[in-house]
Amino acid sequence: MKQLNFLLLFLIAINIKAQAVKHQALNCKILVDINYEGNINVYDNTGKIVKKLKNNIKKEDFISLTIIGTNDSMYNVIANQAFEGVIAKGWIKKNNPHIGIYVRNYDSPLSLYQKPEEKSKIQSTIKHYYPILFHFKDCENNWLYIYIVIANKKFEGWLSPDMQCANSYTTCN
Repeated sequence: MKQLNFLLLFLIAINIKAQAVKHQALNCKILVDINYEGNINVYDNTGKIVKKLKNNIKKEDFISLTIIGTNDSMYNVIANQAFEGVIAKGWIKKNNPHIGIYVRNYDSPLSLYQKPEEKSKIQSTIKHYYPILFHFKDCENNWLYIYIVIANKKFEGWLSPDMQCANSYTTCN
């Protein structure tokens, strides 16, 4: 019986550690479109709205998000307002067109990869710099799977962390 209890506790500990590692493996930084005047709902674990995020456009106090977890339909985030600091923790819905990332390929082509690693094959290349908000579908180890339509052509793939700019106030160069 003691061996069974020990085994059970061991398996629980491994599961908790695995979840923590998966949780830490995300850590992607994104932002709310600085021109978006609406709200983004933040939910708790039960689905109850706990906060409505909104940029303070008048004071230029914009919201950035750090993705710390995910499930099928939502991201677990820490929301920061530039002047106030952390303003909420909770879940936001995926596929929100008002959240995304800027890119940093100012005078070089932008490579988007098939997998979240630089050794991966390049899936798309964007030849010019576009100072627009890129949308994203996924996050893994600080990499973002982004997509954008430029001149009726869709570009998508994994964006390396060094090409991301989640800052509303600078161009990250």
